[in-house]
Amino acid sequence: MSSINGPIAIIDVGAHFARLEIVQVAEDGKKYETLERLTQVAPLGMDVFTKGKISTENTFLVGKILKDYASVIKEYKVKFIKAVATSAVREASNSELFRERVERLSGIKLEELEASAEARIVFMALRDTIDESLGFFNKNSLICSIGTGATQVLFIENGILKSAENTRLGSLRLLEELERPLSTTQLKEVIRPFVESATRDLITHSTVDLNEGLIVGTGSSVRALLHFAEELDNGKTGLKYLTKENFDIIYNKVSSLTPEAIAEIYKISDTLAQSLEPCCAILYHFFHSSNAEKLVIPAVNTRDAIIRDFLRQITGGKDPFIPYLMSCIKTLGEKYGYNSEHAEDVAEMSRIIFENTQFLHGLSESDALLLEVAAYLHDIGIYVDTRKYHKHSQYLIKNSHIPGIDSYEKNLIALIARYHRRGIPRNTHEEYIALSSYDKVRISSLAAILRVADALDFIHNFKISKIKFDHKKKVMEVVVDGIVDTVLENWASKKKADLFKEVFGYKVRITGR
Repeated sequence: MSSINGPIAIIDVGAHFARLEIVQVAEDGKKYETLERLTQVAPLGMDVFTKGKISTENTFLVGKILKDYASVIKEYKVKFIKAVATSAVREASNSELFRERVERLSGIKLEELEASAEARIVFMALRDTIDESLGFFNKNSLICSIGTGATQVLFIENGILKSAENTRLGSLRLLEELERPLSTTQLKEVIRPFVESATRDLITHSTVDLNEGLIVGTGSSVRALLHFAEELDNGKTGLKYLTKENFDIIYNKVSSLTPEAIAEIYKISDTLAQSLEPCCAILYHFFHSSNAEKLVIPAVNTRDAIIRDFLRQITGGKDPFIPYLMSCIKTLGEKYGYNSEHAEDVAEMSRIIFENTQFLHGLSESDALLLEVAAYLHDIGIYVDTRKYHKHSQYLIKNSHIPGIDSYEKNLIALIARYHRRGIPRNTHEEYIALSSYDKVRISSLAAILRVADALDFIHNFKISKIKFDHKKKVMEVVVDGIVDTVLENWASKKKADLFKEVFGYKVRITGR
């Protein structure tokens, strides 16, 4: 694990602000101290939530802000920079053009922080922050991360992440999409049906029972609600919680005041003051629909989460999220009624074959993870129809929200699952031909392994004993426990080993011991 010398910089371009934080990292590579924190108004959300794209004016504004930030970063002699753009930018129809122009103007490359990545880093930051005495690790919880343009909802079972959803319930998106000024009374009534429907559906379709559990609220508008509460001393430093009664009192206070009055009384920005009413509406319906016991409000923001994750990346630490990713994958499989025993066996055999054929494919551990996820989900298309279910699996995977898996990786996983049976990858296939040459080889290699693993589980559910290679005859012999029926062996060789031979040049022979 490498160490970090000197400060690092995090830039976060959101729906209404562009923020810079420069931190000095301690010797342990985990703790850090803020050296500089800057915030500039950048109203991208108003563009995107009403017109669908970012205006030229705001593109140049963000370019200028980031150019100024680049000068500050240079003064601090920062070596590592992480610059991300959240929901407003990722939803803009001209997102790529915006990011390219900003980079030309400022010299800083903006990375689109996808919803799946945001869910991942927020969960990991909260897992390390929340006081065990609040019951996060022995109760069910719902993390409600409210942004100005979207809300991430994460379902936790006894401290284990089970699933996540991204919904277009943003604290300021709700206001800007209404398109007309409303009184506080009208606002509460107009917002109610939008929020109530979305929150009820999310709670209803979750397998996590939140009765008497926790809601964990994050986001600047959630933290701002504490201005309305009396001093709370009910958790570890940086942690506060509200009971349902406390929260309802605060919601009534917010509803009774105009945003202008809130900004003046509590000394907060106009933008933040405007977001409080919609934020309360979102939390209210999650709180009451779930029948949770407490609303926990940690002092953790998106930049904190990004910094923690960035430090792990820089130092080369092992990714602690992998077990939670696999938990979400299994929840997704359960949603579509997969055969968990078959999925686990195929995933295990895929891993064994992958490791034994390293000299053939030369792929990395990250590729092995893509294969494992595809192995767990390759059959979920049966939920739609048993005919052409491999194509249905591809569609379901590609259109599912999987924390920690970005859209690029999800597309690769979907294609690996799609080619686990029937036709092999061809340049006549639309999704396949769009891939780079490197990715075409990866997909073909991993799908070839998955086909063989799937065939092996079909044959009497035997386990692999060992794998041997005859390099002269170009044969990979898979030895399994027990006696293999000759008919099934021939069927598997013809139907499942064709891609393996085409990709690696080795025939597959299945034998018993």
